[in-house]
Amino acid sequence: MQSLNDRQEDIPILAHHFLDSHNKETGCTKRLSSEAIDFLVHQMDWKNGNIRMLGNLISRGVLLAQEDDIFPADFLTADQTAGMAIGIPEPYAGFSINDYLSQIRERLYHSALEKAENNQAAAARFLGISAQAVSDYLKNQRS
Repeated sequence: MQSLNDRQEDIPILAHHFLDSHNKETGCTKRLSSEAIDFLVHQMDWKNGNIRMLGNLISRGVLLAQEDDIFPADFLTADQTAGMAIGIPEPYAGFSINDYLSQIRERLYHSALEKAENNQAAAARFLGISAQAVSDYLKNQRS
């Protein structure tokens, strides 16, 4: 079977196909974020990967995504995210450092609030910031 490294232009089409199939089977409404597509095309090493591997990765993303949108971190195992196996992404045409950092910031706030059972002061301690900063962040997210 041909490596996906040789067929990068097919990755978004195949990824959406697998996602659509999974959504139909489960009744979910998951979506691939633009960051997830960029991750699959530009940051994954597909030299030993084929279509089956992509399908498995999409299934993992569907299962791990906490929201309707699937982000790159949703494709990774706990060991990979703990060890930051993906490292820092390589810049490419269309890459946005602001979008990337915003996504990381949002994940950290969400994770801290979940761990703190929505207690803003406790979440702030986890993040090493003030409770007011957490409050301000949440207000900005609501507006």
